[in-house]
Amino acid sequence: MSDIILMTENYPLLLTLTLDEKAFAHFDAMRRRFFPPHRNKVPAHITLFHTLPGAQTDSVSALLEQTAAARKAFPMRTNGLMFLGGGVAYTVESPDAQALRAELAGHWLEFLTPQDKNRPVRPHITVQNRVK
Repeated sequence: MSDIILMTENYPLLLTLTLDEKAFAHFDAMRRRFFPPHRNKVPAHITLFHTLPGAQTDSVSALLEQTAAARKAFPMRTNGLMFLGGGVAYTVESPDAQALRAELAGHWLEFLTPQDKNRPVRPHITVQNRVK
């Protein structure tokens, strides 16, 4: 199950899905164990968008509030591992997450970066990255 949160550290905005308590505890413990500590800036999550413009924080937040109010938590399931070149992630299967992302992308096409606009969407939970 998941809900929508907006995580900001500075510009740009990173939009992620939260995990239920049990899944979060499991994946965040793995992330703390295997992710280089100096690079581990956010807890375990599933990224929906990597770069939304900070100048649009108010409109992004408003759309997310409306969207979250119209949805219930939905199931997601890990279904394998994905090699990231210098790390590992659990792949996540969720038609609901895919539909949510597509709906939101439709609202934000004008300011999506190539990473968020042109790359295939592959939901995952990274537990290790940028290691040898």
